[in-house]
Parts: sequence; C-alpha cells; structure tokens
Amino acid sequence: MSDDPTQELNESASPDDPLPARRSRRPIALGLLTAFLFSAACVLWGMAPATPEGPLTAHRSADSGYDVEGRISSGGLSAQLTSLTANKSSTTSTGSSSSDGSRLMAGSIAVFNLSDHALMQRVGLDLFKKLQETARFEEIHYLPHDEQLPAGSRLPDVFVTLDLPAIDQGGVPLRRTLDAQLRITVSDRYGRSNYSYRGTFTPPTVTYFSETNVDYKATNIGIETSAARYHAVSLDLAAEIDKGITKLLDGFAEKHPVAIESPPEFSPPYAPPPEWSFLNELEAQRLVSGCSFMRRTVAVWSFAVSKTSQHDVYRRITDELEREGWKIPEAAAEELMLRIPRGQQTVEVFRQQSSGAAAQNAKNDASIPQTYFVVFTDSMTPRQIDEALQALLDREAPESVLVQFADVWFNSKPRVLEYFKQHPPQLMTSLMHVARWQLADGRRDEAQRSALRAHALQRIARPHSGISSTLKELAEEVGIDKLPDLPDPSVFEAIGVIDLRNGNPVTRTVDLGETMILLVDQDQDSQKFVKVTPIRNSTATPNYALQKADTELRRGGGSSSSSGTLVGGAADGTVSIHVSSGSSRKVHSRRIGESDRFELTVEP
Repeated sequence: MSDDPTQELNESASPDDPLPARRSRRPIALGLLTAFLFSAACVLWGMAPATPEGPLTAHRSADSGYDVEGRISSGGLSAQLTSLTANKSSTTSTGSSSSDGSRLMAGSIAVFNLSDHALMQRVGLDLFKKLQETARFEEIHYLPHDEQLPAGSRLPDVFVTLDLPAIDQGGVPLRRTLDAQLRITVSDRYGRSNYSYRGTFTPPTVTYFSETNVDYKATNIGIETSAARYHAVSLDLAAEIDKGITKLLDGFAEKHPVAIESPPEFSPPYAPPPEWSFLNELEAQRLVSGCSFMRRTVAVWSFAVSKTSQHDVYRRITDELEREGWKIPEAAAEELMLRIPRGQQTVEVFRQQSSGAAAQNAKNDASIPQTYFVVFTDSMTPRQIDEALQALLDREAPESVLVQFADVWFNSKPRVLEYFKQHPPQLMTSLMHVARWQLADGRRDEAQRSALRAHALQRIARPHSGISSTLKELAEEVGIDKLPDLPDPSVFEAIGVIDLRNGNPVTRTVDLGETMILLVDQDQDSQKFVKVTPIRNSTATPNYALQKADTELRRGGGSSSSSGTLVGGAADGTVSIHVSSGSSRKVHSRRIGESDRFELTVEP
C-alpha cells in the first residue's frame, strides 16, 4: 500500500470500491422511512375499532358475572390523548298501562341498533358492556344493525332501539366537532304504539313505551387513533342511556311488583305467524317473531311508504284480512291505530309516532317515507289460561306467582279459597279479591278484616302513595266508613309483620324480591318499620345484597322513609339494622342452595 494519502484516496475512489454501495442506501432508507410512515398512518388512522361480528348475548353466570356468546373483532390500536367537552339536551315522553295486579317484567333486555354509523356501532357495544356492569338483567342481547333475534325464540322483557336520525361533523384533525341527534326507545314490546288495550285475559304486565330524543354537541381536542374515534363520546352516551333505562324501570318498580318468576305454565310454545301477501307487497321487514309470557306468537314487521295516504295503506291490509274472515271495524282506515281482534289473535297497524325533529320533518314532507308497524299476537285461550291456573294451584305455587292471575280467579273461586285457607293471603291484591268473595258470601266481618289487612300492607309498602281509589271503593263496599290513618296492629301477624319489640329471635324464608317487614316501634301517634328485601346487586359477590328501608307512619296520614343497600348480606352474610335510637339487631342471611330463596334470621 502506498504511503501517499492522495493515492490512498484515489484508490478508495476507484470504481471497484464500495462507494457506489453507499450511494445506493439512500433510496432504500427513503423506502424504509416511507413504509414506516405508511404503517404508522395505518395504525393511527387506518384501523377500525372493535365491533361485534353478529349478535351478542350475555347470560348471568353462577360466579356473579356474565357469560358472553358471540364474537367481537379485535380492532386496531386504540389510543388517544384528548379532552372532550360535551353539551347534552334531551326530551323524554313516556306512556304506560297497567291494572291492579300488573307485574313489571324486567328479567331480560334486547338492544337493537338501527344505525350502521361508526358512532352508533360504538355506542351499542359500550351499552352492552354497561348493562353488564349494572347487572340488572339475567340476560342481555345486543343486535347490531340489520341483525335479528332467532325466529321462534323466547322474546326478552325489555326492548331498546338506538337510532341516529342526523349527524354533522366538522373541525380539523386536532379539534373535531360533533352535532348528533339520537333517538332511543324503551318498551315492553318491539313496535309499541301510543294506544293500549286491556281485557280480562290480557297478560297482567305493565305495558309501556318511552322515547328519548337527544341533541348531543361535543368538541374533542387532541389526537387519537382511528380505532379510538368516538371512544369518549360513546362512553358518555352509553352511560346516559343506561341511566335512563334504570330510571324508567325503577319508576315502574316503585309502583308495581317486579315479576321474579315467569311460571312455565303460562309460557306456551311458539307458533309461526301468518304469511300475508300484503307484507310482501309493502316490502315489510320482519323485526321479531317469537313467543312470550301468555303468548305463543308475537310478530312485528315494519315498512316505509312515501306519497301514500294512511287510508290507502290500511285498505291494502284490511282487504286481505277481511277475505280471511277477520271482522274489520267500521271506518278502520281512518283510525290512527288499527286494531283488529279475532278470538285470541290480534292484528295492530299503526304509524311510528315520534317527537324528534327528524320525525316532525318527515311528517311535514310527503316525499319522506313514513314508517308503519304491523303487529300480530296469538295469546292463550281462556281454557288454556284456566288449565294453567289449575296447574299452579296443584303445585301450590307461591302467592306472589298466583296473584299475577287474580283477574281470572273467578272461574276457580272454590279452589282459590281453599288455597288461601292453607296459605293465608299476605298480598294486597289477594286480600282485596278475598274480601269481595267474603262479602258476596254474606261474611261482612271477615270481609272488613281482609280490607283492613290490605290497607295495612299498602300503607307500609308504599307510604307516600296514599290510599288507592280501589281500596277506598272496597272499604265502602264492606261497610268501613273511613280507613284509619295508622294500620290496625291487630292485623300485623296475619299479614306477616314481625314484631321485634319483644326481643325474640326470628327466622323467615323469603324469595328474591320478597320483603320481610319488621315492626320496631309503635305508640299512639306513629309506627316504625324496617323492611328487608334480598335483591340482585352488581357490587356484591355473588350478585345478591339486602335492601333495607326504614318507614315511619304518623297519625294524620303523614309518613317518612329512607332506604339503602346493605352489600354483602344476602347470599351468606350478616348485616346490622338499626331498630331504635342507639340500638341495632343483626340479620343473618343464607341462600338456600342454588335457588333464589333466602333464610333471614334476626338475632335477639
């Protein structure tokens, strides 16, 4: 090698040396950088969020959680560094119908997503997860856009629909704005109208329809991956919807008993609905078709028509029904809601009613399609109902189950009275029926005692509601001039009220949702009670807790009450209840096997 540095340089610069290779690395490096940036962009802004790959179902499991059926896509990288500012305004309208013996059915729920927008896909999935956190329901269904429950399945108790009538988005990548209008409905049946009908053989349940229209405006400042888009907004909306469902059902539960058991005797097998040609002509889409409490068929279809009068729509339907032997009411085509009964079968047709801005625009613009519903129900016949009632009496079903069918006891009066001889009535509806039967048999004194027991139960169970009009009517019928301000203590033992003032230990077996009433203090002007009820509770393990309510009734009709949840006491545990100023008693609770029955023991 030469010692001349120039020569060395010249040698290193010769064509055979690796300098050209160093030059060739530049396009490779640029290519790698481009690929990296492209991959990063795909990860940040090209990946979809996790979404369901079909229907999802969550069943309550034995370990206090839920077992989920169905698949959820893994989605892309979800990351964000954002700040959300949201402004929500909403309007809610609710209608309901019930009778004295009506129960609230709320053991299962299905959420139907009517929108395929990315925002609503996130809201639907987040609501499905939120409902599991709330742990109110035994079974939770989520149906993404265009998905349905299996035909012929047992239908859920609560139906929720989610829709997005309008959305406007703007801003820049680091400052996004959102203006959305949402429509949420909650009802006891898919396709519930604003009209209701109740007869002797109508299922004794609370029927209801609630619509909420939400105007949601939000500004999201910061950076987020595409898989995280709408994340904060979706969580906010899902929490609000869950809160609305809870508030609605809690409101009904304050006024009506909650059905704990749906007796199998009143759950007939599924029968397919008719296949009318007008459904094809109107291009109707089947929404649900299954069986439910006391009904072997509940089928709902919807269709949309524009520039067609309601009269023409109804005539196309009634013409075919009339040919099949259905008796069409006069002026049926002019009614807002068409109801056509035939035996235990019923067809309802009505236009979707909504108070939202989008619906009002559609109502005023003939070119915008109007949505109609067709509902077919096939209920149990009177004979089937009577046979099912006899089966309940044969197995000596609990009074809380039997009382749901009080409206049809008249066909089985001797057997029902015999049942109550063996199991003295302790529910208000039962006592009112028995009182009227006793009066009809000329036993006025016994009828008066039954009426006073019913009055005591109502005052203790619902201290703020006042005396019901039906109870006042019963009092007049049996010859009671005025019901007392305070319940008559002589009836307490007969209705199951336990007197704790003697200090003795007490043991009582109750069902989930059944209340143990404890009298803790009494004088001439007031009575104080503690009510203890085993309930489902998401924060307990397993999902049971004791709910306690303190109630004071005062002479003159006044009252006060407070309630709380004693977590950890229902399945197997011990809690303390205050029985008077400065003193308390321990309540031991033991779940009986794997059932929803509990043994409650109050220590001396």
